Amino acid sequence: MKLEYGVFGAAVKKARRAKGLTQEKLAELIDITPMHVKQLESERRNPSVAVLFKLVTVLDLSLDSLFSNTDDDVQDIKGKSVSASTVATSMSCRLLTPLSRPC
Repeated sequence: MKLEYGVFGAAVKKARRAKGLTQEKLAELIDITPMHVKQLESERRNPSVAVLFKLVTVLDLSLDSLFSNTDDDVQDIKGKSVSASTVATSMSCRLLTPLSRPC
């Protein structure tokens, strides 16, 4: 399954603005630089697991809201329908599980 470009960055930016935070203030709250926040929002940089955790905590987001622009089902590579939360769970597993252990 291919994630849609721009969904992650747009979700972070929208949530940050909804909380009334500047990029500088968000950076301060999650202990990264303002440039790092700008790069995350523009998707020029991917977050580490630690930064991702801080983002969802500070912005009160779920992982699936960061990786899916809809609550509707999406199509996996074989054409069957899977939920956005399933995609997020699978991604979390892959990010957090050592390669030597299957998800």
